[in-house]
Amino acid sequence: MKQLNVPGLSIALIHNGKIDWAKGYGIANGTSKVDTNTLFQAGSISKPVAALAALKLVEQGKLQLDVDQYLKDWKVEGDLLTKEKPVTLRQLLTHTGGLSGHGFPGYATGSEIPSTTDVLSGKGNTHEVIVNQIPGSKWR
Repeated sequence: MKQLNVPGLSIALIHNGKIDWAKGYGIANGTSKVDTNTLFQAGSISKPVAALAALKLVEQGKLQLDVDQYLKDWKVEGDLLTKEKPVTLRQLLTHTGGLSGHGFPGYATGSEIPSTTDVLSGKGNTHEVIVNQIPGSKWR
């Protein structure tokens, strides 16, 4: 933590859906000691966690690689780029789905957090997520 200038973090080991061990280290918000109840934004760690969950569902036959059929509140916008080649789960997991947007600034402590649908629709602090490249054509 000292070497990488990380003021605080929390770690949890989860087994069969239950927390086996958890511990907080360092400080949060400049003064408060980190404990197991300290909230942090997940950030990019959510990518491998989401990928693992999705691949487990594919392995169990509960999820297919064509994603749009599962999306309820938000859909990958169909246009000329997706008409011939729909966006697949594989492409989303490998960053080759042709979607716009790169990075996410996060939200300040205490600020209102928009829903995932609002974030994807551009109602958060990022632009709307759209397909602006042919799906599968390029990594980003």
